[in-house]
This record gives sequence, C-alpha cells and structure tokens, in this order.
Amino acid sequence: MAHLFSDSGLLSFSLNPGAIDTVDPTFTLLILEYRPAFGVSDRLVPRNNIHSALLIMKKTFIMYPAWMGAITPAYAMTSTDLKRADSGQFFNPWARCGKARREVQNVDLALKLWEYLEHDVERFGVARGTD
Repeated sequence: MAHLFSDSGLLSFSLNPGAIDTVDPTFTLLILEYRPAFGVSDRLVPRNNIHSALLIMKKTFIMYPAWMGAITPAYAMTSTDLKRADSGQFFNPWARCGKARREVQNVDLALKLWEYLEHDVERFGVARGTD
C-alpha cells in the first residue's frame, strides 16, 4: 500500500503487535468442559490433559495483555518521528523498527495481489472509490 499511495500523503505501515492474549472462546473450550462435578450436573470443570496445561502455561508465561498489543499501532499512528520517507516500514512488537521478509517487499507481487483483491471484492458489490 505504501507504494500505491505514496503520492497521496497517506503513510502505510506493516506491524506485528506481538503475542497478545485476546479473548478466545476456543481457548476456554479447550481447557474447560461440561461434565458432572461436585454433585452438580453440567458444570464447567478443567480438562485433565497435557494440551490444556500447555495452553494455560502459554497464556500465563508467554502472552502479553491485550492492551500491550496497541503499543505498536498507536506508535505508528501518532508518532511525530515518522515521515513520508518512512512509509512502508515494518514494526516489530513494542514499536521497534524492523525489516520485513524479502518476499513481502516485492512490489510487482504486491501489485498483482492488489489487483486480484480489487477484482475479488467486486463480486460483493464493493467498488473502488473514485478520487
């Protein structure tokens, strides 16, 4: 997008917010199950398996709270340090400038993807806006 909109004044960035612990109902279903417990039928109780234990450890020791995932996009949106020449920059978690993989820096491939996506969304009645 940075290449497509370089003349418009719009800055475009790619970013990785990090390993963020967001609300995931699948997670709850993986570590809890409905079964009779404590004399009450159909109560949510912890599953007893290694997969549940690993998921709990991952959420406890590896993942960060959801609000921390906003640091990188907030920096990219509000920083006065970023100028027009920085458009297209990649940011690692915690608003650190990084370098995207070589494959995603291919402008010709990006233009092909853009054209494909524009053509694909036309079937939903979404058309590109006019200037």
